[in-house]
Amino acid sequence: MERAKAGGNNRAELQDAFGAAEDAMERYMRYDSLASIRSLLSGRLTYVVAPVKPSYPNGNVLASYFASTIARELELTRLQGIFQKPRRKRDKTKEFLPRFSNPVEFYFDPEGRAQNIVREGVDFILADDVLTYGGTFAGLRGFIESHGGRVICMTALAGMPDGFNRDLAKSLSPTQLARYDKSIFGSPPGEFPLALSSNLLKEIETFRSGIFSGFFEELLGYGPNCFTEREARKLLSQAERYGSRFSLDAFRKGIVHAQRTANGS
Repeated sequence: MERAKAGGNNRAELQDAFGAAEDAMERYMRYDSLASIRSLLSGRLTYVVAPVKPSYPNGNVLASYFASTIARELELTRLQGIFQKPRRKRDKTKEFLPRFSNPVEFYFDPEGRAQNIVREGVDFILADDVLTYGGTFAGLRGFIESHGGRVICMTALAGMPDGFNRDLAKSLSPTQLARYDKSIFGSPPGEFPLALSSNLLKEIETFRSGIFSGFFEELLGYGPNCFTEREARKLLSQAERYGSRFSLDAFRKGIVHAQRTANGS
């Protein structure tokens, strides 16, 4: 999986990366989950989108390969032409607040047709390689829905359980690591919900008498309805740490501090 995420800078490296991506599909892809995704299709025009960077394919090819596999299996179209804006690399930290405070932003390829495709009446399935908290999904969903599209499904090939220390895993033997297979990469694969539940959304909306009203839209460009379940739950736990001392100003300062720390300033 790491080889596929590394991509390549020449033909040989890219062939190796795409071969690794194909191996990852064979090991981790849940083809029975495609039936669940298929059940969400309503007959409307539907595209599959993966978050990719402008340098693609000279970088992570796994998310794109995963999206293309879903599109092929469901007889849908893989939409090209939406890219992540260049930004600080988030993969270097698994800490929530630095990731949350540096949201992923997207833009249309000025030479592509995607901007004319993302419009009212068109549905989208978002596919990424590995889920940490879901900020990439939230940013991509917010971008698409702000342009009139409707996201009907978000799916990741792999994910890590809450509290799992990936660095610690490097010191485990194959036998020890096997204990985590069901919850890390799904071998045999498992499922857990990505979408924000209505109950958790209500908790955010009513937190401290609705103090977050308009806050995330201003800060991130999209509202909590775009969050994943894991991201929203972690967000609430961060806010609740303040207890009776919570204030929106203090919470904002905490986010700004995380931004500055993450950027080395």
